[in-house]
Amino acid sequence: MTTRIARVPTLERVHEHNARTVGLLLARCRAEGTVRADATLEDVLFALAALGRAVPAAEAARSGSRRRFLALLLDGLRTDEGRRTRGEPGRDGGAPPTLPGAP
Repeated sequence: MTTRIARVPTLERVHEHNARTVGLLLARCRAEGTVRADATLEDVLFALAALGRAVPAAEAARSGSRRRFLALLLDGLRTDEGRRTRGEPGRDGGAPPTLPGAP
C-alpha cells in the first residue's frame, strides 16, 4: 500500500491502483454487511500503509507476527455479525480469513 505523495507520477499511479482495488473490496464487504459502516477507503489505505511499515520490524522480533497484525486489523474492520460468522481470526496462529467474496 502507498500513501499519496504529490508530484511523483509512479507513486500516484500505484496509489490510484490501490485505491481502486481496495475500494472494490470495501464495496463488496459493505454489500455483504461484513465491514463496519463507518470504515472509509482512506481509513483502510492508511491502516494498510501503517501496517506495511510496522510489520518488517515486528516480524524480525517475532516470526509470524505479520499474520497476527493483519488479523487484528481485519477484525477491527468487521461488523459484529462478521465477527460472529467468521470466528476469532488469528487465534490459532494461522492465517487470517480471506475477505468476503475472495476466491
